[in-house]
This record gives sequence, C-alpha cells and structure tokens, in this order.
Amino acid sequence: MNGFGAKLRARSKALGLTDAEVAERLGLSQPRYARYVTDKREPDFELLVRICNLLDITPNDLLLDGGPEKPGDVELDRAVVALKGMESPLRQVVVDMVVAAQKKAAKQGKTAN
Repeated sequence: MNGFGAKLRARSKALGLTDAEVAERLGLSQPRYARYVTDKREPDFELLVRICNLLDITPNDLLLDGGPEKPGDVELDRAVVALKGMESPLRQVVVDMVVAAQKKAAKQGKTAN
C-alpha cells in the first residue's frame, strides 16, 4: 500500500519535479513539504487542492489506495477543485444550490419512509 507521501513523490517525479521545486511552487518551506512526503503530516483541504492543481492529479488518486472507489469520484474531485477556484459570489451560488439539493433529497427520503 502506497501512502500519501509516496504517491506525492511519485507524481512529482513523473512530472520531472524535485521536492524542492514542488515546495517552492506551493509556497512552502522545504522542511514543511518534507513532512508531507514522509507521511509525518497531512495537508489541509486548501493545500491538498493546491497540490492536486500543481501536479494535475485528483485528491482520490493521492489519498485512496487504488484510486477512485466509484466512477463519479473523479468528476466530484474536479468539481470541488473548480469550486475552490471560482470567484466568491459564484461559488456561493453553487454552494447554495448544493445545500438546496441536499435538503430536497433529505425531505424526499423522509417522505419515502
């Protein structure tokens, strides 16, 4: 089983990037980045998205053993990355739509019982 750090290093290497280059592009110190590569620390969501954007990889590919568990997971990951890159007003519209859909699904689930 490959851990996050091993996958992170392998993807960087596949793109021809050194740990130092990745750290610099992410705006991190080399010691901090080294903690992620050696599995001593896990990135927060924002940093994970930045790493995925930089390395052109999905969070599932970095975090899950064996890649996406469901076919829709890759599309969901891409949607989350796109959402993080949206301007704040547009992002809020999308978030409001998702919340409304969740409420509707919950209501339909309750009435179906």
